[in-house]
Amino acid sequence: MQEIPCRSRHSLAPFTLALFAFAGLTAGCGGGGGSASPASSIASVLQDLDEDPDGVVTLVTFDGKAPAGLDAADFEASNGQTALAVVVSGSTASVTWDAHVGTASDVRVVGVPSIDDSFVDVTTSNSTAPTFTIENAVQAPDFADDAFEVHFSGPRVIADEALDVSAWELVIDGDVVDFSTAAISFDADDQIATVTLGGGAGLHGNFELRALALHSVADVALATSAVAGTAAGDALAPTLLSAEQNLVQDEYGRVIDFTFSEAMDPFFSTELSDYIAGFPTFAIGVTQPTPDVVRVTFNAPIVPGFATITFGDLTDAHGNPFATPSTGVTSPGFVQAFAGETGVITVENVGGDYLSVVTDWALVETFAEDAGNWTVTVDGNPVDLSGETLSYDLLTKTLVVTLPDDYDNGVAFTVDVAGVYSIDGTTFTDSTVGVVDGDTDAATVVSITQNRNIDPDGLTYDVLFSEQLDQVASETLVNYLANGGATISAAVLQGDQRTVRLTTDLVVLPGADTFDVLGGEDIAGNATVAELAVTVASTDIVAPTPTGQVAYAEEGSENDTLTVVFSDDMLEADVLDPTHWHFQSPIGVAVDTSLASVSYDEDTRTGVLTFDGGDDVNLQTRTDFLMAFSSMRDIGGNPIVTNSLYGVVNAESNTPRLLSVWQPGALASTLNVRFSEEVTELDDIGGLTSYTLRDAGGVIQGAASAVTLDSDGMGAELSFGIVITPGVHTLDVEGVLDLAGNAMFPALLTPIEIEDAVGPAAASGTIVSVSGEDNDQLTIVFDKPMHPLGMTDPDFYRLSVWNPGFSSVDLSDARFSFDGVDTVTVDLDTIGALSLESAATYQFGTDGDGLQSAQGVAEAAPTTFGAQLPSGDTTAPGFTALRVMLDAQDSAFSVIMDLDEAIDLADANDELLVDIGGTHPDLLEPLGLRTVRATFAGGVSAGQTINFSVRDLAGNLGAISAAIQALDAAAPLLASVQAIATSGSGGDEIRLTFDEPLLGGPMLDLSNYTLSEAGSPVSLVGSTVRYVSGNNTVRILLPDGVNLTDGASATIGVADMVDHSGNAMAFAVGLTVAVSGDAVAPDLDAAFVNYRADLSGVVVDVQFSEEVRVAEIENTANWSASGTQSIVSVERLRDDQYRITLSAPLAGSDTLTVAGVHDHAGNAIGVGSIDPQD
Repeated sequence: MQEIPCRSRHSLAPFTLALFAFAGLTAGCGGGGGSASPASSIASVLQDLDEDPDGVVTLVTFDGKAPAGLDAADFEASNGQTALAVVVSGSTASVTWDAHVGTASDVRVVGVPSIDDSFVDVTTSNSTAPTFTIENAVQAPDFADDAFEVHFSGPRVIADEALDVSAWELVIDGDVVDFSTAAISFDADDQIATVTLGGGAGLHGNFELRALALHSVADVALATSAVAGTAAGDALAPTLLSAEQNLVQDEYGRVIDFTFSEAMDPFFSTELSDYIAGFPTFAIGVTQPTPDVVRVTFNAPIVPGFATITFGDLTDAHGNPFATPSTGVTSPGFVQAFAGETGVITVENVGGDYLSVVTDWALVETFAEDAGNWTVTVDGNPVDLSGETLSYDLLTKTLVVTLPDDYDNGVAFTVDVAGVYSIDGTTFTDSTVGVVDGDTDAATVVSITQNRNIDPDGLTYDVLFSEQLDQVASETLVNYLANGGATISAAVLQGDQRTVRLTTDLVVLPGADTFDVLGGEDIAGNATVAELAVTVASTDIVAPTPTGQVAYAEEGSENDTLTVVFSDDMLEADVLDPTHWHFQSPIGVAVDTSLASVSYDEDTRTGVLTFDGGDDVNLQTRTDFLMAFSSMRDIGGNPIVTNSLYGVVNAESNTPRLLSVWQPGALASTLNVRFSEEVTELDDIGGLTSYTLRDAGGVIQGAASAVTLDSDGMGAELSFGIVITPGVHTLDVEGVLDLAGNAMFPALLTPIEIEDAVGPAAASGTIVSVSGEDNDQLTIVFDKPMHPLGMTDPDFYRLSVWNPGFSSVDLSDARFSFDGVDTVTVDLDTIGALSLESAATYQFGTDGDGLQSAQGVAEAAPTTFGAQLPSGDTTAPGFTALRVMLDAQDSAFSVIMDLDEAIDLADANDELLVDIGGTHPDLLEPLGLRTVRATFAGGVSAGQTINFSVRDLAGNLGAISAAIQALDAAAPLLASVQAIATSGSGGDEIRLTFDEPLLGGPMLDLSNYTLSEAGSPVSLVGSTVRYVSGNNTVRILLPDGVNLTDGASATIGVADMVDHSGNAMAFAVGLTVAVSGDAVAPDLDAAFVNYRADLSGVVVDVQFSEEVRVAEIENTANWSASGTQSIVSVERLRDDQYRITLSAPLAGSDTLTVAGVHDHAGNAIGVGSIDPQD
């Protein structure tokens, strides 16, 4: 802008002149003074409302002379206002904007390099707040036309804010009402706003208006306090014309239209709390479809004749109150009827059948759910609904009634209703008929599962169906068939009525076998469709594993075994197939199992394979093995785990012995040898087996040049090149093994016998009956030395008794022993063993099948010793002196009788065998093996004589009498104690002898005894308690592994002993005795270099005279060699035989020495030395 010359300034408008005067611009205009400095920033911005009441002009004053050429584009307001014109005068610019620029805005100059472009706050010439009043408020006939004026005073208000309905708040009776429909016009010059409400609210006689967001053009806010107003024009109160269900809006009768005589206040007549139906029914929605209709929605039907609506504080649109307190309702009505969906419905499973009643229009719930309003018959039979559940669903217009029974599809039903109200307030009375329907799906098999949880044997199968079943049909056996050979013995419907539990006689193998389900019926009568070959699962899904593997080499041939224990019950057929067994021994060398036999014990889950099929398999002791299994399944169908099992072959440890050497017939240069068992390597005369012939002086005469094996593997014929003289020459035999690999100790200087081709026979036999129990004995002596094979086998002997006619006596529980030469002893000493009767006639002998002489000649025929009476016990039983006495526990009626030996059990229970003066007891009962109690109902007393006719166990009859003694009050005493050590491991025992018979229970209870040796406790677990009645002795037989030390102090404790009179023995503490029985020290019996174990000669097998302590023997520090050899290891072969490995072979004169070792009784060997046979 160009500077205006002084001469032209008089033509400016007065407003502009005022601006120049305000700025003090007089330089160069006759006023004198020099020119102002150029401006660098704005000093102030002023909105002068005195000059411009609309607030669109600001005076911008600079801190110096305003720059020339400023125009509207150089000015900017912070709230987006646009400068329209600028008039500059000296240091002042008058800027006109397109909208007011008040104190809420800042102004700056932009684009002028010489002026700082920072915003500067705007000030105003009038910062007071406008106020207003309400004038001319009118209530129109149509409340939408209700109107009033707002008159402002003070600074002008911003017109846009005055026109904004959201900037205002209309308050009636303290409540903010709807102002959103109002229409506002505004006269800016007069500052009057005219408001027409538009129907959102009506003007009441008194109201208030608040300015919530109005400002002056100087941006000063109006006060928000309420300004009161009054209106006039309507004083007439409204009335109710009708209250009716609106079934178009809601067919369930929950919507009521209230029609009034005039428009109702849209705020004060639409509150939920103003329409009260009574709990539990309440209004949930209110609308005003027309000014004079209020539509109220309730949460439940409002039934004419039953419901009353109470009104709250309703007013018409102008605040005139509605005076009616309450009203009933009406309904436009409808025609009620049963809908087609009404029916009796069957469902799957037991229970749950129901009646479904559906109507065209809704019913009143309380009446619909009253069983007394309904009558139902099914198949002509009335249904009692009194205990059933009736549930009505309003929205589906459905009543569901549980029914007490299950019904078959297809039968007829009738439903009658009376006294039920519909939601229009009218009663519904009607009848309908139909056919029962619903569940038409037949039950199907979901699964069949072998239930090993309840039946580990796998014979129980649960058939699960898709729904519950009829019991009769489901338990009909012909409806089920097991495929695979099993027979179904039972079918039982379970509690869930979906499961039928089948029981079979054989396993129906899961995964392999199947079931056919041929019939059945569900609860609704739908027949089951046959399902064939249904697979079987199992509750058992764990694969079986083999364990406890043992490979055992038995004595002899065709009898070695493999044993394994399975973790589960196995399918026997799988286990019995020998090709399912896989074996290597030594590992890497496969052994053919195909010819073996297999047995399976279901109780122990143990399989045993026996190499007995002529496969020539002989397992070797101490050889490693691998065992594995395939194609085996448990009874749950799970295949066996195929991992390999490892171990070392166990074997019988009997070393073979040379039994006999003889010269056969006239073969002068031939010998026969016979061994104790089947052996091998007999013909290895070019190797490690030798047969050395010596003369009477022990000088070697030669060796066998040829060997012919006997067919039974237990002997051979040897050929020599010289004449052999029996009784003069001897034979050394070395290098022989049994089939399990046990090496025979060399047989040196064995006498040569002459041949005895006659089979053995029993030379004599004795039958001995011994007083007491479990102690009779049989003995048979043969006429020549015998081979041990079968000598202790009960099957080779026969005992029979005349009854009349001879009948066999079972000897399987008897204990057979062989002296190694010609005598077999049979001890009848097991608990409850046979007692031989002295008067009975017995025959005893062999059965003539299998026994042979030491030279291998078989018994030709049975040997039977003719009928004979047992020898030995022929003494009749008698009373023990002074041991017939009153029973201390029943002294008035009972007598206890102790006899001097065990008596016949039948006699001990026969009351007719006892009398006192001819009166028999009412009860006779055994208290022990030789003690009885007789009870007389008529009473007994000391001094009376009692008679007893009784037999002992040998049948000896005694007719005995004794005077009854006074009752026994003396406690039993321990008469003697023995601790007995025997040679070898096991067999040691404790013997306790008491002074009278004792009660059997405590006496045989192992927990009543304690044992310690040398102050250390000895466990009695595994011991056996035996009782010898004849001398009142308790024998505690210690188990294998418990060995007493001869000479050591043994302390025995006894507790809770009671005699038959009830007298208790005091606990005997510290009864100490010295162990005795075996005082013989062990010694080295034999030793030889075992080249079959190691060809280098570093292995020596040694034999002791008895069993010795293993730990001591296997301690290499206890061994030494006389040469420079060291002891590498000592290995147990059996408790009396050991294998020593040396660092180098022994020289010809070297010896082995052992020291510091003991037998099991503690006898020390001292120092033992031996020169092993080489």
